[in-house]
Amino acid sequence: MAEPRIGGGPGNTSPEYQTKSVLLAGSAITKGQVVAIDTSATSTAIGYTVVPAASGAAGTACVVGVALEAIASGGWGEICTGGYCATVNTDGSVAAGEYLVAHTVAGECDTMAEGEEAQVFGWATAGDVDTVDTVVAFIFRRM
Repeated sequence: MAEPRIGGGPGNTSPEYQTKSVLLAGSAITKGQVVAIDTSATSTAIGYTVVPAASGAAGTACVVGVALEAIASGGWGEICTGGYCATVNTDGSVAAGEYLVAHTVAGECDTMAEGEEAQVFGWATAGDVDTVDTVVAFIFRRM
């Protein structure tokens, strides 16, 4: 019989389902920031360089995940690209059950508004009820 694992099934308090990618930071990134592929990266680095995502900002609106750690500019770090993510930075107004999109402030998420359906990258499983402005979310895999 297999050994039980924390987060491995029903009733566990720490879900372990998560897809991670190790990507290059095009600028400094803090834990919990929403990130997008940096389309301004050089041809040798495009496709695996990420920057904090911001709606309306050229080249940063297509969210691919959330930083699982602080990453210095030019450094490599883990990004949650799908599944459970315990820390996602918000604009302070996200409620449980809402769909998430990039906010105008780089690295933060906001709730989806009408016409933003194609920008959705995740779903908040809890609201940001504290002063830290983070939520627990399920990230939809895009890479």
